[in-house]
Amino acid sequence: MKFLEIKAMYEIVFSRKASRFVKTLHKSYKEKIKDILENLKEDPFSYPYKKIKGKTNMYRIRVGKYRVLYKVDEKKRITVLKIDKRSRVHVGNWLTVVSLFYLRFLVNRMKYFICSFHLYKIFACANI
Repeated sequence: MKFLEIKAMYEIVFSRKASRFVKTLHKSYKEKIKDILENLKEDPFSYPYKKIKGKTNMYRIRVGKYRVLYKVDEKKRITVLKIDKRSRVHVGNWLTVVSLFYLRFLVNRMKYFICSFHLYKIFACANI
């Protein structure tokens, strides 16, 4: 007796940014991405992927010189968040890291300035 294996298909949803970028792609890349996404509908982990560190359920796939960032939900939904060139796909994360680094730098400088100001004030009042 054979049992039929029924797999639930995943729904694919594009973010606005991803859908706009797909429209600008060359036809050959559009077809490659479409084929890959069709395979992902059956199993989101069938194509060679890499998990994005620090994010839950977020993955990336390499398609030539482009990267496809996607998220897998419990509701059988794959959300394509971003499609862009390798060099630009993670720009949002780098901006966050750089801005946090700069903010820490400013806070440390302010601590130094405030400490120096108070020491100056103490020594000035003491007439040393």
